Amino acid sequence: MLTIDRVFICLLISSHIYCILGSFNVALNKPTWQSSTYAGDVSSRAVDGNNNQYYSGGSCAITQNHINYNWWCVDLKQSFDISSVKIFNRADDGINWMKGFEVRLSSTSHCGEAGFTSASPCYKDHTSTAQSVYTVNRCNQPSVPSLSARFVFVSIQREYLSICELQIFTENCPDGFYGTNCNIRCPANCTNNICGKMIGSCSNGCQGDLYGSRCEFACSTRCKNGKCNARTGTCTGCKDGSYGDVCEFACSTNCQDDKCDRKTGKCTGCKDGYYGDLCEESCPTCNGSCRQLDGVCLTGCKDGYWGCNGLCLQTCSYCNTGGCRIEDGVCHNGCQVGVNNTKCFNSPT
Repeated sequence: MLTIDRVFICLLISSHIYCILGSFNVALNKPTWQSSTYAGDVSSRAVDGNNNQYYSGGSCAITQNHINYNWWCVDLKQSFDISSVKIFNRADDGINWMKGFEVRLSSTSHCGEAGFTSASPCYKDHTSTAQSVYTVNRCNQPSVPSLSARFVFVSIQREYLSICELQIFTENCPDGFYGTNCNIRCPANCTNNICGKMIGSCSNGCQGDLYGSRCEFACSTRCKNGKCNARTGTCTGCKDGSYGDVCEFACSTNCQDDKCDRKTGKCTGCKDGYYGDLCEESCPTCNGSCRQLDGVCLTGCKDGYWGCNGLCLQTCSYCNTGGCRIEDGVCHNGCQVGVNNTKCFNSPT
């Protein structure tokens, strides 16, 4: 199954197109050295004052006249588990330039004569006929069990060494890096420094209160504990007093303890004296709180009020002190002077 980070990679190098499934050419644009330079035309190669060559494509590097071995080296800048090495032979003059070549590996030395001498032999060519491309996908020398290295030497024990192109592939970039040649660091805020190997998306989520494919955005300050979905930025919870996907809305000021439903904003309870979904309706005639659903008084009516079903909507203002019964308005201590109604409903006549 292909994912966005594991696709066909088509590399245009030296006028050749190579499409490799899920592989990374880690030699691309890396610095190279050779044991000596050819005395003839080197205009097609970029060579600096330290004899560092950077392959420019479309030509062949020639090394000659070195004592014992002629070698060519690439510094991958870090160690890789290498899946294959492809060496492109010069095949325009009928000479088998690469016959008997060797590959040496090192992770601790450098691209130089001492580094070549200390590098471990990995592969020795035993082919009888010339090949346009030599592919090395395993070591055949006992001193090196696997293709794992930072410095890769290609050498030959003869007068000339001519290499037209060197490609070094790995199936996976090391942790902390991505890109077609694994030379770009993962975004600093990726969890455990892990990211997708092609485009650098943070595949294990984000550190701290960040989100986005590269953890480039900050979660809302209203997110509970500063946490949000690493891809969408949706808060995993809201601080008290907020609701919405990114907690962008404020709960009603009449919500009990400033708490409301994360999606709808409905109060999970109301402060005394209020009812309704958003606690915007008042129940001032209750002796304390009222039921959020419908405003029914939970602890009776204030003095001077009564009503069926505990709604406390009727007054009993002509009762003597002590108020009246909630169910029917009958005064507890009789009526005021001059009021002769049984329930003291009317004012004195």
